[in-house]
Amino acid sequence: MATLRMNGDDEAQLDLSPIFLPGQLKQATRTARIEGQRISLSDAITGARPGSEIRWAMTTEAAITLNGNEAILKQAGKTLHVRFAGTPVTLEVVDISKPRADFDLPNPNARQLVAHALAGADGSWNLSVRFSRE
Repeated sequence: MATLRMNGDDEAQLDLSPIFLPGQLKQATRTARIEGQRISLSDAITGARPGSEIRWAMTTEAAITLNGNEAILKQAGKTLHVRFAGTPVTLEVVDISKPRADFDLPNPNARQLVAHALAGADGSWNLSVRFSRE
């Protein structure tokens, strides 16, 4: 089971290590920070198999435009900028609106913003994601 620790009023850290299978990695943490009108997530993984693919994803109904290391999400007249830093990632948008298997249900208008990257030679992976309206 993942554990949560508060670091003051504007920061929380999740130890996600227990949710992975034994041997997949040594440690996985996510730190969430509120920075005024911005939110940032910082993910850190150690002890992964060197060169293994690590995937970060979020599901949304917003229209997504990719521009380098940034995704721009637009929905109902509002815009959200999602900027990636840290381990270089490849961004893609995946349509998940239609069921992929017989047991899946439709997710009308749903898509995923996906970031892929490879773990380093030492098995580490670090990614920072900043969400802002600007």
